[in-house]
Amino acid sequence: MMYSLLDLDIDFEHLLIKEDNWPGPVADPKYIYTDFYHGLHSRTNNITCACCGCIEHILADVEMVPSTKPYFTALAVNLDHVPMSLDFNWHFGMASLDSQNIIVDSNGILTSQSNSQDCLLTLCKPCHYKLVH
Repeated sequence: MMYSLLDLDIDFEHLLIKEDNWPGPVADPKYIYTDFYHGLHSRTNNITCACCGCIEHILADVEMVPSTKPYFTALAVNLDHVPMSLDFNWHFGMASLDSQNIIVDSNGILTSQSNSQDCLLTLCKPCHYKLVH
């Protein structure tokens, strides 16, 4: 690379102009704070996947699915493979899940205020895809 002295002088003058104008115009602080505030609060939720137990923070990253969907049978426990000595109660008081011995993460169950039998399960997108397909 070859530079002439004149090119270096011109580049240096441009650099001095940039330094004089620094830091330049700043965006409206209220807008910056509002954007930060809404972004922060959109991620303050801990949403547990009922299938794998992973925790999501953005509501758009999970599916809310009624517990009566037939594809939850893939999560059923086969009682023939459970040792009798294992004293573990996986029933949650939800007839649609308990009657089929379906085990899920209890933090992923959203119950209705009016009827505890009507519940939604939160599923992360990958688990929802794998259960449906």
